Amino acid sequence: MQTTDDDYFAQLSEQSFAYLPLHHESKEAAQAHAERKGFEVYQDLSGSYFTAPHGYFPLRPMTFDDEKIVQML
Repeated sequence: MQTTDDDYFAQLSEQSFAYLPLHHESKEAAQAHAERKGFEVYQDLSGSYFTAPHGYFPLRPMTFDDEKIVQML
Protein backbone atom coordinates (compact mmCIF):
# COMPACT_ATOMS: atom_id res chain seq x y z
CA MET A 1 0.00 0.00 0.00
CA GLN A 2 1.42 3.35 -1.05
CA THR A 3 1.24 6.31 1.33
CA THR A 4 0.48 9.73 -0.10
CA ASP A 5 1.83 13.04 1.19
CA ASP A 6 -1.63 13.83 2.58
CA ASP A 7 -1.66 10.58 4.58
CA TYR A 8 1.83 11.27 5.90
CA PHE A 9 0.99 14.80 7.02
CA ALA A 10 -2.31 13.69 8.56
CA GLN A 11 -0.49 11.06 10.63
CA LEU A 12 2.24 13.53 11.58
CA SER A 13 -0.36 16.11 12.61
CA GLU A 14 -2.29 13.58 14.69
CA GLN A 15 0.89 12.46 16.48
CA SER A 16 2.00 16.04 17.12
CA PHE A 17 -1.26 17.07 18.76
CA ALA A 18 -2.24 13.75 20.38
CA TYR A 19 -1.38 14.80 23.93
CA LEU A 20 -2.72 18.35 23.84
CA PRO A 21 -6.11 19.03 25.43
CA LEU A 22 -9.04 19.12 23.01
CA HIS A 23 -12.10 21.19 23.96
CA HIS A 24 -15.59 19.90 23.12
CA GLU A 25 -19.00 21.52 22.71
CA SER A 26 -20.65 19.33 25.34
CA LYS A 27 -19.89 16.86 28.11
CA GLU A 28 -21.38 14.06 26.00
CA ALA A 29 -19.08 14.85 23.06
CA ALA A 30 -16.10 14.92 25.41
CA GLN A 31 -17.06 11.57 26.94
CA ALA A 32 -17.49 9.96 23.50
CA HIS A 33 -14.08 11.22 22.37
CA ALA A 34 -12.45 10.11 25.62
CA GLU A 35 -13.83 6.58 25.22
CA ARG A 36 -12.56 6.33 21.62
CA LYS A 37 -9.05 7.57 22.48
CA GLY A 38 -8.67 6.22 26.01
CA PHE A 39 -8.47 9.75 27.47
CA GLU A 40 -10.01 11.40 30.51
CA VAL A 41 -12.64 14.16 30.55
CA TYR A 42 -11.70 17.34 32.42
CA GLN A 43 -13.52 20.60 33.08
CA ASP A 44 -11.73 23.95 33.08
CA LEU A 45 -12.47 26.95 35.28
CA SER A 46 -14.92 28.40 32.75
CA GLY A 47 -16.97 25.17 32.77
CA SER A 48 -15.81 23.99 29.34
CA TYR A 49 -15.16 20.25 28.91
CA PHE A 50 -11.99 18.94 27.33
CA THR A 51 -10.22 15.63 26.88
CA ALA A 52 -6.58 14.86 27.55
CA PRO A 53 -4.47 11.84 28.52
CA HIS A 54 -4.83 10.49 32.05
CA GLY A 55 -2.80 12.58 34.50
CA TYR A 56 -2.92 15.77 32.42
CA PHE A 57 -1.90 18.75 34.55
CA PRO A 58 -3.04 22.10 33.11
CA LEU A 59 -0.62 24.99 33.25
CA ARG A 60 -1.60 27.83 35.56
CA PRO A 61 -2.51 30.98 33.60
CA MET A 62 -0.07 33.85 33.98
CA THR A 63 -1.12 36.86 36.03
CA PHE A 64 0.14 40.43 35.99
CA ASP A 65 2.45 39.59 38.90
CA ASP A 66 3.98 36.76 36.87
CA GLU A 67 4.65 39.15 33.99
CA LYS A 68 6.51 41.52 36.33
CA ILE A 69 8.68 38.66 37.57
CA VAL A 70 9.48 37.58 34.00
CA GLN A 71 10.46 41.15 33.08
CA MET A 72 12.80 41.34 36.07
CA LEU A 73 14.70 38.22 34.95
